[in-house]
Amino acid sequence: MVNLLKKAGDEGLFRVVMIHHPPIRGAAASHKRMIGIRRFAAAISTGGAELVLHGHTHLNTTYWLRSHHHPAAHQVPVVGIASASQGPGGHKPRAAYNLFTLTGEPGNWNLLCERHGLTEAGDGVALDATRLLYGTEPPLVSIPEAARML
Repeated sequence: MVNLLKKAGDEGLFRVVMIHHPPIRGAAASHKRMIGIRRFAAAISTGGAELVLHGHTHLNTTYWLRSHHHPAAHQVPVVGIASASQGPGGHKPRAAYNLFTLTGEPGNWNLLCERHGLTEAGDGVALDATRLLYGTEPPLVSIPEAARML
């Protein structure tokens, strides 16, 4: 994994690692935790990545892993999301999804995360939160201007 991450980074690619369990100690109950958290963290730190996505907990979370290859803050965001099938009134957060906006260039990426979730009434989806994970916010583009870009 380390060599693949290094190679992708050398090629200027934005590296996303997707795993099931959160690679963060304490993020899941000990009997449901990821085995090999330290090895995974070392692989990310050594090989580099720009984003880690995980499931399993069905919680809307953002954690950070250290990386020697991440120029913004030497940290890689580790993002989890609620279950897509969770309705209102449960003990876990309502269904949600993350929409990431990526701009910039290798070594100078901008990553914005918008979390959209099922409304409390369960009759629609709304923007719950916006978070700039690193870089600068992408410029706003008006609808007429966006249409000219097509």
